[in-house]
Amino acid sequence: MVTLVCDNLVAEDKIEEVRSYYAEVVEYTRKQPGCIMYDIYQDRAKANCLVFIESWRSDEDLRVHLEDPVFLEMFKRIECCLLEPERTRMMDHFLK
Repeated sequence: MVTLVCDNLVAEDKIEEVRSYYAEVVEYTRKQPGCIMYDIYQDRAKANCLVFIESWRSDEDLRVHLEDPVFLEMFKRIECCLLEPERTRMMDHFLK
């Protein structure tokens, strides 16, 4: 299993605009093969800081997701509302 953590810093005046975009991405992605968990969290102290935490059965499943044309098109609508490029970290379980 592989986990991806993605930090998104959204323009404050775009938060409500992108809410529906994020909802579509989450709904679509949860149905993809190999998706174990896919959730988005909002920082309590900084409302425009959003974090995706997603777990995939394998690196290959994650690769397929990240190259999926539908996902990429959906994410383009979000990218233009970000203050900086999305930061991602690939994670493995520390304690197995």
